[in-house]
This record gives sequence, C-alpha cells and structure tokens, in this order.
Amino acid sequence: MTRCVPGSLEKNRNHHLNLSQVVVSFVVKPIGNMSRFKYHVFVCENRRDPDDPKGCCASKGSQEFVPILREKVKSAGLAGQVRINSSGCLSNCARGPAIVVYPEGIWYSQVKITDLDDIFERHLVDGEPVRRLLDLKFHAEKSEGSSES
Repeated sequence: MTRCVPGSLEKNRNHHLNLSQVVVSFVVKPIGNMSRFKYHVFVCENRRDPDDPKGCCASKGSQEFVPILREKVKSAGLAGQVRINSSGCLSNCARGPAIVVYPEGIWYSQVKITDLDDIFERHLVDGEPVRRLLDLKFHAEKSEGSSES
C-alpha cells in the first residue's frame, strides 16, 4: 500500500495511484461537551390511526408543546443553549405524550400542557429533572423514593 504524504503526488505524478492505495488519516478531537446545545429537547408529535390501541402523542395534545416551549426558551434568552424540536415516533406512544431531553437522555411520559412550566423551569433552567414525570421504563432508579408529586 502506498502512503500519501504532502508532495508525494507531485513527485510521483507520472505514477497511477489507485484510490485503495491512498491512506488518509485524521484525528477528531472532542471539544468539551460535544453537544451544540446545553439541552436538546425532542417532543413526540407522532400520529397513528385513531383505532391503534397505543394511541399517539399528537392526539394526546403534544402538538401544542413545541410552540409553548420555544416561546419559553426565547423569552428566557436561552435560544443558543436550549433547542426544542418536534419528533416523529419515539416508540413510547402508549405512555405519551413523550418528551426526551438530551444529552442526559431524560424521558418524560404522560406529559400534560400544565407540566411544561415545571419541565422548563426545573429541568431546562435549573438543571434538575422533574421526577414525577420521569418514565419508569427508563428511569425506575431515579424515581424510587421520590417524595415529589
């Protein structure tokens, strides 16, 4: 195998190099937290057939969540730190509406419009997940012993 170094193609321009002979290497160095945002929030807005026994997050009101959360982010001056996105199916519709917050991977289920203030203030501003809304499928250990309602 031929290793390609700067200038070697110039020196060897009369030689044909097959791309499989050229080795290119580079190093990607992490820069602190690799996330562009402090928090990246995904709100499931999946729609299913009305006859589906799981239901869907959209029919349970999630389509109203994104504009409300985006306005809260904007009003708090957190637009460069917190990103709110609509999501397709998060495979959690039976316990929806579902919201997941990264980079921690915090899953909220059965969220109601009245819960958005707590999610925003306590989690996205203060950094403390709202225990009463944690999805036990993903966070059983974090919810145990919680005295929060």
